[in-house]
Amino acid sequence: MSLEKNMKKIVQYAAPAAAVLVIFLGVLLYKGIFPFGEARIDYYDMGQTNAPLYYHIWDFLHGKSPLFYDWYINEGQNLSMGNAIQWNISPFNLFFLLVPRRLVMKSLSIFMGLRLSAMALAMYVFLTKVLEKSSYAVRFTAAVAYGLCGYTLTHYTIPTYLDMTVFVPLLAWGLCRLLKEGKAFGYTLLLGFTTALSYYFGFMHLIYILLFSGVWIMIWMPAYKRGAELKAIQRDRIWKIAAGTVGGLALSAVMLIPAVAQMTLSSRFNSNLSGGFLETLKMILNSVGADEYYVKGWQLFGMECALAVIVYGAFKLRKERRQTLTVLLMVFIPTALIPFESINILWHFGTYYHYPIRCGYLIPFAILTGMSYFASKLKLGDELNITHMAAVTVVSLIFAGASLAVYFSRESWTVQELFRIWVYGFAVLLIIFLASMIIIDRGKNGVLQKFAAALLVVLPIAEFIIGAVIGYGLPRFTDRFFADPEQSGEYVQTSLELKDKLDLNIDENSDRIQRIKNPDTDLNADYGMVLGRATISGWANTVTNEQQKSSEHLGYSTHFMRVLDAGGTFFTDSLLGVTDILTRVPFEGDSPVCEKAGEAETFGGKYFLFHNKAAFPSVIAVPDSIADIDIAESKLADAQNYLYRSVSGSDEDILESLGREESGADVRKISVKGTKALYLRKGTADAIYVNDLPVPVPTIGDVENTEYPAWFNNDLIYLGSYKDEEVEVSCSHSSYLFLLDLDKLQNLSDELKSRNASVKAGKTQLEAEVEGSEKNNMAMLPIHADPGFKAFVNGKRVEVTDISGMFTGVPLENGENHIKIVFCPTGFKIGAAISAAAGVVIAALYALMRKKKILIPEVVLRVTAAVYMAAWGVFGAVFYVIPIIWFFIHQILKFL
Repeated sequence: MSLEKNMKKIVQYAAPAAAVLVIFLGVLLYKGIFPFGEARIDYYDMGQTNAPLYYHIWDFLHGKSPLFYDWYINEGQNLSMGNAIQWNISPFNLFFLLVPRRLVMKSLSIFMGLRLSAMALAMYVFLTKVLEKSSYAVRFTAAVAYGLCGYTLTHYTIPTYLDMTVFVPLLAWGLCRLLKEGKAFGYTLLLGFTTALSYYFGFMHLIYILLFSGVWIMIWMPAYKRGAELKAIQRDRIWKIAAGTVGGLALSAVMLIPAVAQMTLSSRFNSNLSGGFLETLKMILNSVGADEYYVKGWQLFGMECALAVIVYGAFKLRKERRQTLTVLLMVFIPTALIPFESINILWHFGTYYHYPIRCGYLIPFAILTGMSYFASKLKLGDELNITHMAAVTVVSLIFAGASLAVYFSRESWTVQELFRIWVYGFAVLLIIFLASMIIIDRGKNGVLQKFAAALLVVLPIAEFIIGAVIGYGLPRFTDRFFADPEQSGEYVQTSLELKDKLDLNIDENSDRIQRIKNPDTDLNADYGMVLGRATISGWANTVTNEQQKSSEHLGYSTHFMRVLDAGGTFFTDSLLGVTDILTRVPFEGDSPVCEKAGEAETFGGKYFLFHNKAAFPSVIAVPDSIADIDIAESKLADAQNYLYRSVSGSDEDILESLGREESGADVRKISVKGTKALYLRKGTADAIYVNDLPVPVPTIGDVENTEYPAWFNNDLIYLGSYKDEEVEVSCSHSSYLFLLDLDKLQNLSDELKSRNASVKAGKTQLEAEVEGSEKNNMAMLPIHADPGFKAFVNGKRVEVTDISGMFTGVPLENGENHIKIVFCPTGFKIGAAISAAAGVVIAALYALMRKKKILIPEVVLRVTAAVYMAAWGVFGAVFYVIPIIWFFIHQILKFL
C-alpha cells in the first residue's frame, strides 16, 4: 500500500474522533470550562463520588497509595469492588501521570474529551472491520453519533462508565469474528479485559452475547448454510462461544473474584436482596412500568436518523427475512430496556434513579450498527458530495444556533420540559428522515436525492451539537436531585486549599490512620481521598451493613450508603483515632479537650482547625472480651460504656443517659457536676436551645442550619461542654440527652499515651508496637477489619478479629508485641493464579492452532450445544417473554 493510501486511511480513521473532539472542545470554550476557563465539567455524582477516586488513582500512579486499598475513607476501605466497578485499571487512567495533583478535578473535562473521541474511533474501527461495504459517510456519521450519543449526556457524570463504551465495539468485533469466521481468541481476550474492568457490566455483556449469538446461530446462519454443514458450523460456533467465554472469565479472575467476594458483604448488595431471592424476582416482574421515561428515553437521543434507516431498510429488505429479523432483534434486545422496566431491572438486578440503564450504551451501539447494515445494503451515502453537504451544513448550523438561542433565553428549564420538547422533535425528525429515505430510494430528481442524503448526515450532527452544548457541563435545567448540596464538587477545591494552608499533611511512612474529622460535613463524605488524610466518613457501595449500623449505634450520622463525620462523642472520636477537627463552625472547639491549631480562609469559607487533646494512640491493648459486644445491636450509651470499661479497665461509665422527658415538656433543666459534654439524639425541632442560645446543627450546604435532624447531620448532636452548672435545654420531649465525662476521657487519654504504643502504616501493611498482658491480651486498632487482612504477632500468624465492623482486633502475647497486618484482597491470589494459568493455556492454544486444527469430540460439541440452547431458551423466556406478556396483561387489567 502506498504512503498516500496509508495517509488517507489514517485520516479516515482519525476524522470521526477529531470531529467529536472539536465539537466537545467547542462546548468547553463556549462555557468557559477548563482549559478555556475556570469552570468545571462536573455536576451531580461526578464531583461527590468519582473525583475523589481519581485522587486515589493519582496517588497510586505516583507511588503514594496502593491500588486495592485506601486508608483515607470508611476507616480504611478495600477497593477490590471499587476497582471492578470504578475502573481503576483502565488504561485511560494513565492520563493522570501527566496531570499535577492540584488539577485532577479540573482536568476531568480533558479526560472526558479523550474518551468521547476514543468512543468514536472504536466505533469506526468496528464498522470498518465488520461492515466494510458501507460508505465512508455512513461509518463517519455512526462513529460521531456513538461518541456523542444520549448515553454520554445522561451518564458522563459517572465518567468511569465511559471507559466501557470505548471497549464494547472492540468486544463486538471479536464476537463477530467468532460468529463469522470461527476465530475466538480476540473475543476471549476482550471479554476478559472488559469483565476485569467491570464485573457488573461484564455480566450484562454476557446476557447480550448469549441472546444475540443464539439469534445469529439459529436465524442468520440458516440463510447461508443447510443440512449437516449448518449443524457442524452451529456446534463449532457454540463450542467456541462457550470456550471463549470461560477463557475470558478466567482471564478476568484476578479482578473478578476479589470484587465478587467483597460485593457479597456490601450493604448495597444485601439490601437489594433483603426480601429474599424469590421475593426480589417477584418484585422485578411487577415493575411493569417505564419509570422515569425522561431519563431512560434520552438513550435514543440522536438516533432518529438511524431508526429511520432501520425501519425503511427492514421494509425494503423484508424478503431477506432471516437477515432482517436478526438485525431487528439485535436492536430490540437492548432497546427493550426502555419501555419494559421489568426487563431493565432483570438486567441490572436493581435500579437507581438517574442511571436506570447503566448498560445503555448498548442501545446506540446496536441501533447504529443496524443502521450501518441497512445503509450498506441500500447503498446510502454514495450520493453525497461536498457541495450538498456544505449547503445542508449551513442550514443545520443555523437551526442549531436558533435552537440554542431559545434554550439560553430562559434562566432554567426542568429536565421534563426538555424531554417533552425532544419527544416532539424526535417525531418530526423521524418523519423527515423517513421522507428522505423514500426520496433517495424512489425519487427521480438527482439534486433532491443528494440533498436528502446530505440531510441524513448533517441533521444528526447538528442535533448532537445541540445536545452537547446543553448536556455537557453544569446544566441550566433542573432535576429533583441536582440541587442536593452533596452534588456539588466545590469541596474538592476547598479541601486542596485547606491541605496547603493548614499543613494537614502527615508522614506517609508513619501513622496514616491518624484521622481528621469534619463534623459539619461541609467537605462531603470522601474528602479524605483529596486531603490525603484518614477519616471516619466515606461513601463506598462496599460499606458493610454491620459497619454502617455500628456507626449509627455509636451516634454517627449516615446517609444512604455513606458513613459521615457528623455525630459521635469525643470518646468515640478518640477511640476511632481522630486527632484533628476541621470545621466552619467553631462551636465544637469550646470543649476543654479541643485546642485551636489554626484557621484558614478558603474558596468555601473560613475553616478552623482544632487538635483533639484527648486523642488515643492508634493501637490500644484491651481485654479480648471487647469483641463480645455487638455494637450494631446495642443501645448508644451501653455500647460506649462497654467500650470505655474495656479500654480503661474501670467499672465506671463514661456516658450517662438522661433519657427523654416523660412528662412531655419541651424544656429540661440539667445539673452538670464536673466537666461534661452534653449531647442530644432523636426527636425533631426547628431549633434546639441551650440556655436560650440556638445550637448549630451544621450540615453540608448549610453550616448555619439549626433544624434537627439535618440532611447530613441526623444522629448525635453536640450541645456544648459545661462544668458544675445548671443547663436549660429546649428541645423535643422525645429527644434523648446524654452527658459525657470529659475528665475521665482526658485521664484515659493521658494514661494510654503513656504506654508508648506506636503504629506505622505503609501502603498495604501496618506495623504496631504494643505491650500485652494477661488482662490486656488483644490489640485494638481503629480500622475496619477486612477479610483480606493477615496478621502476625512477633512473627507468628494469628487470627484477625472483626469487632462490630468498626475495629480490628489482634491477639497479644505477654510483654512487647510487634504486630504486622498485611492486606491482600480476598480471592486475589487464587484469581491471579487462575488468570495466569488461563493466559498460558490460551497462548499455547493459539500457537498450536496456528499449526494444526484441534478436533473437539462430537459428544462434547453436542452436549455444549444442548446446554447452550437450553440456557438461551431459559434466559429468553425469563428476561423477555414472561416480562413482556405480563406487561401487556397488566396494561389490559388497568383498563378493566
